[in-house]
Amino acid sequence: MKRKKSSRKYPEKDCFNPAPHEGSKFIPYDSRQIFCSAQCRINYYNDLRKQENATRYAEEPVLRRIDKQLQLLYKRYYNGKWCNIHIGLFAHVQIDVLNYCITVTRDKTTGKQISWFYLYGVSIDPKDANFIIIHKKNTL
Repeated sequence: MKRKKSSRKYPEKDCFNPAPHEGSKFIPYDSRQIFCSAQCRINYYNDLRKQENATRYAEEPVLRRIDKQLQLLYKRYYNGKWCNIHIGLFAHVQIDVLNYCITVTRDKTTGKQISWFYLYGVSIDPKDANFIIIHKKNTL
């Protein structure tokens, strides 16, 4: 059965989308309609989400870069048991561990704080504060 369209007439409205576009004034077919078209509604919410994500995920590239650098250091200096690196190497590689991290946990054996990025984390060596230990998450 075919639905019958309403014969009601609604006054002309301004489109809710503030971006300049054709058809910013339109005659709605429903009193609840606030956008001139479905594509205009999609564009509005896509732009809104893009603005929100610009601030929410601003640190994402930095965190990925740090995790990649930690991965390279871990592969290079891992000796079979742990990866112990001098702090001076961190200054040379320009890894800013203190300002960026995703989560912080405690090491069960030493009780020291581990700053985790994605797969790799760093903590201060309990024996010598001039060295940093790089940890790798167990991923199975």
